[in-house]
Amino acid sequence: MSFSQVVSVSGSSSVFKLVSTKSNGIIVTNLEDDKSTFISSRTQQITVLENIAIYRHHDETAPLAEVFIKMEELESGLPVPSHKESHDVLKSYATKILPDIDTVRVHYSDLKKLVKWYSILKKHSLLPKQEDLSATKETNS
Repeated sequence: MSFSQVVSVSGSSSVFKLVSTKSNGIIVTNLEDDKSTFISSRTQQITVLENIAIYRHHDETAPLAEVFIKMEELESGLPVPSHKESHDVLKSYATKILPDIDTVRVHYSDLKKLVKWYSILKKHSLLPKQEDLSATKETNS
């Protein structure tokens, strides 16, 4: 399994592994508790993590994969805080990872998901690699 098979579901702060697709939704496995479930595309918004980006200043964005790679690179000198930390702690951490992050449009709940998802993906060895990011950019060109 790879980073490209990890999805987010609206209404949940967890991340899921895509198991199968159906005409009216998908079957996923929650990476936190390993339980499988059907998610209806009619009632839930499903987003592949590969398609998520973080707002930067000047209407630019940074792909989530790029942010995760940066977090992993800096982790030895800059430990990843818990997703339960205060807004100020998470905001400070985010500005160290991505100095031009738009702190107005990136909300506290977004920062909580960022560090929570990072921890889950790291635990399951699903963090994106630089070569994955390069391949995605070549495909989109």
